[in-house]
Amino acid sequence: MSRTSSRAEQVPTDEEIAALLSQTPGRNEKPSSHKMSNKIASLNVKLSGAANYPEWVTSLKLYLRITEINEEYDAWHIVTGDYTKPTSGSATKKWEKANDFILLTILKNCEENVRSRIGTFELAKAAFEELKKAYEGKTATEFYSLLDSITSIPYDDRKNTIEEHISHFEATWNRFVGVISRADLTAAQDDGFGEGLQKFAKSDRAKSEFLLKSLPAYYSNTVENIRAKDHGYDDVARKLREYVPARQKGSRRKENGSQDDPVVLKAKKEDNGKRCNYCIGKGWKGLNHTESECYTKNAKRPKQKQQRPKKLETLMMRESQSKPSKLEKP
Repeated sequence: MSRTSSRAEQVPTDEEIAALLSQTPGRNEKPSSHKMSNKIASLNVKLSGAANYPEWVTSLKLYLRITEINEEYDAWHIVTGDYTKPTSGSATKKWEKANDFILLTILKNCEENVRSRIGTFELAKAAFEELKKAYEGKTATEFYSLLDSITSIPYDDRKNTIEEHISHFEATWNRFVGVISRADLTAAQDDGFGEGLQKFAKSDRAKSEFLLKSLPAYYSNTVENIRAKDHGYDDVARKLREYVPARQKGSRRKENGSQDDPVVLKAKKEDNGKRCNYCIGKGWKGLNHTESECYTKNAKRPKQKQQRPKKLETLMMRESQSKPSKLEKP
């Protein structure tokens, strides 16, 4: 039966791929960096769309290039079409095994939504070309999707530090630049939008503005202070690493809020080991001070006027009324 470019209309799931791999002999062997192994590798990233395609294709290419089929060809040569299927002999079976190995590697390292595009492909080269066509970044829709990935990175300081946020922003920006710079604008019949994005991706000022834009309104004063001077991106990132933690430490706001309007985390005070028995007895924490230093216990309260009993006031009023006035004549 001849091999075709499609198989039964069924997309393999993660579980089915795992089952195929478990049936493959030598699964527990240490993968060789030279000869093709029976173990299917997990790359450092799973393809989810145009945003991470450059990172994914680089990882796939490096992995297949160090996987040799024979003395002349590596696995990547099948993907590029440099090594075509032999017509007969044992070389045919070896090529088919290498093709299946590459196809399973691609399928294992794609998210479910991406895998559905190539689940019916039987040739690794055809599957790769389909993914390249879909995610390399050649259409205006994909350009908009990439641009949206840059504008949709709000800083939620309830969950992340400013250092983590900057690292995430830079990784997303680098993916954006990678896809735009590789885009074949001629093939995409670009009307100027893609070309404009390529210039935009090279702008240090644009990168700085998008990073500042990702901060919530709470940091508006910090952002305006940075914008007041003509800083490059590296300076902006350095200023944020310096100013944002200082702004957080000065905050007395509670740890709540929404994702759209996050609030800063309360700065944690270092525990000096002191305890106040008075506060603890009241049911409070009583941290970082002693009973003799307790402001609550030792605070001077205004003295309240001592009120006379109502019964005594009534008697005194009656007595004063019963005495005759000095002006009255006997």
